[in-house]
Amino acid sequence: MKSALGKLDKPKGASRLPLGLIELVLLNLTLQAVGVGYSAALFRRGLFEPLQSIVSRLAFPVVVDLVALFLLGRLALFLTQIPEDSAADEKATAIDASIAAGAPWWLGYALALLLARAAFVLANLPFSRSLFAPFEPLFAYLPVYRGVAELSRWHPLHWYVAIAFVLLSAFFGGLVARRSLVTAKRLHLGFRLTLLLVAIGSFSSAQRAYESWQPAVEGDQISSKLISTPRLGGEDWTPEGLYGRITLVEFWTTWCGACKRILPDLRTLKSKLSDANFEVLLVNVEGRGKPSPKLLKKIEEYQKERAPELSVLIDRGAWSDAVGITVYPTLVLIGPKGRMLRLWSGTPSMDDVQRSVVAALRLGL
Repeated sequence: MKSALGKLDKPKGASRLPLGLIELVLLNLTLQAVGVGYSAALFRRGLFEPLQSIVSRLAFPVVVDLVALFLLGRLALFLTQIPEDSAADEKATAIDASIAAGAPWWLGYALALLLARAAFVLANLPFSRSLFAPFEPLFAYLPVYRGVAELSRWHPLHWYVAIAFVLLSAFFGGLVARRSLVTAKRLHLGFRLTLLLVAIGSFSSAQRAYESWQPAVEGDQISSKLISTPRLGGEDWTPEGLYGRITLVEFWTTWCGACKRILPDLRTLKSKLSDANFEVLLVNVEGRGKPSPKLLKKIEEYQKERAPELSVLIDRGAWSDAVGITVYPTLVLIGPKGRMLRLWSGTPSMDDVQRSVVAALRLGL
């Protein structure tokens, strides 16, 4: 098929670059080192939750990248004279051919992201911070990496700059790979070496993230980490309110469907266990303690409609930091001495919650 761009765009050599799945995973581990470090801190609680968090953090961009590689490859096959049967492996499918054709474009983009990540790491290391400090504002213009095709997390004010960054770096990768097979292999080698160096440099960032956050486990003291918290329709709640009673706390958001479904069960539990030493608190974690008037009105309407008899607190960040919330809803049972007795991430069995509350009330833990 004749190239849509003419003879000038005809590749001189085989433009296909093998791109392994392990390379996609390693790239994501490197670029998301800080987030993976935070997730790894959850190993204090067990194995499933942190592994689920890390896998979900990596799986989405890897799948998006594979889709992007296929689409880029189809575009490359359409715009150029790259024959689909030019691979050494004659058994290659159309999907394999498309991914291989799209690899040079993707590699150019990935290499540019790695170089930007390297500059970011150097700007945060003690011995090189002063040299890169003048360039730190530029990092806000670059896309946050969550897969080649995801635009939603990019800085909204710098969207066009991010788009230009992607297009130029991808064009560079495709241009280099077109020259010859040797040049294409050098591009891939450069990507691998840069990935290795940036991965080593990012380890310290991941380690700092891991050490900076200690998500609570059963038995941890919670009350000492809390501060005065705004309460809807009443005086501010203070940490002293935890002492001498059993408190069940639900962390929720107005957009969380599971939070809405569990709320009737919490109201039923509160009415069934009509004990003065038992309290249910609904802690809203939107807005980090500074909700907009629109959000605050939405929270107030939520309470009036769904749980008018329960106390609703507006978290200023202390609750979220002290407990370490990863999913919504999260339920925490706190004893009369301010220590965490139980934690449920996600929608728990209400029978289990009730048994835990009753046991705590009986024993006065």
